[in-house]
Amino acid sequence: MRLGVDFGGTKIEAALLDSNGEIRVRQRVPNPGNYDAAVRILGTGCGGGVVVDGRTIEGANAIGGEWGHTPLPWARADEVSVRDWCGRWNCLEQWVSGSGLRRWSGIGGRDLDAGVKAGDAHARVVLDQLADRLARSLAVVMDILDPDAIVFGGGLSNIDALYPSVRGKLIAHVFSDVIRTNVVKNKHGDSSGVRGAAWLFTPEEAQ
Repeated sequence: MRLGVDFGGTKIEAALLDSNGEIRVRQRVPNPGNYDAAVRILGTGCGGGVVVDGRTIEGANAIGGEWGHTPLPWARADEVSVRDWCGRWNCLEQWVSGSGLRRWSGIGGRDLDAGVKAGDAHARVVLDQLADRLARSLAVVMDILDPDAIVFGGGLSNIDALYPSVRGKLIAHVFSDVIRTNVVKNKHGDSSGVRGAAWLFTPEEAQ
């Protein structure tokens, strides 16, 4: 299946994703901005991609950015006994994806967003836990790649309160005294796939 996304703030206008949400094809039309970026898709699953100098990095084994099936870093005692569908234990997909969020909190992304906006105390606790797990997970990416930006896509990216919370927690886990990496939302929200898909197809393919 050919899917496209528009990651605002990066040099990607369109990308080809595989069934796991991993980026496979570089952009056609560059976006404003001059970022090298790590893109994280927080939807039903937990995909990702890496953009350097406007090019997506596929890697020698075609798994560049395969983030969701790495283990949750610095796991606590209550975070070590979850088996993922892939057969591995404690994968990020079980903790920071939309389905993972519902598994451990009983709350979906939309309900969490609504609860936080309404000032619900339990929703704030869940948001704090999600942000903490995301910060730990992203710290490893930052230690290895040190990107200019981390761009969130997928359903959980619509939780606006997630961004300042994650930013505030990163410093405790990244091996640096200063964090200049921007943590930002994708530019076009739910229409990103449609926009990207339109750019991917040539006029000949569309006929």
